[in-house]
Amino acid sequence: MKGMNKRILSTFILILGLSVALFAQTKDDVVNTYNKGVEMAKTDPKAAVAIFQQALGMAKTVGAEADDIKQLVESQLPALQYKVATTLYKEKNIDDAIPNFKLAADYAELYGDDATQKKAEDIIPKLIFSKGNGFYKAKTYDSALVYFDKALELDPDYAKVYLSKGMV
Repeated sequence: MKGMNKRILSTFILILGLSVALFAQTKDDVVNTYNKGVEMAKTDPKAAVAIFQQALGMAKTVGAEADDIKQLVESQLPALQYKVATTLYKEKNIDDAIPNFKLAADYAELYGDDATQKKAEDIIPKLIFSKGNGFYKAKTYDSALVYFDKALELDPDYAKVYLSKGMV
């Protein structure tokens, strides 16, 4: 019985050790993931954002040794997310562009990118106003007013919105 318990314990320790080895991350793993994100950014910014988020999580797990890579990711993530949002906007996908610009603004605030934060925050009320105009043109006035009010919450000085509200 004692021998069997030792074997079970030994097997458990071996499995635990292998698990730790399989999931252990090094700075090289973080660098490789970061580099993969940089390459992906050239062709698929949305996928690159996900890879950068993965690299950021890995860097936090590795600790101080990977702080330089963590800082690189943090400095690039807001602009990359802004690029994702801009692509959606250019594709006339306003419904998805708005939350992606919001995410870009959030990343920018979190990581200290004031320029990207300002750009993202400036465009969001314009896109919401645009959605309201779509409802106005479709003569869905109640919905138009909801979007106009949302735009004014974000930018109370947005004169065009007041004009459009008056027209409703």
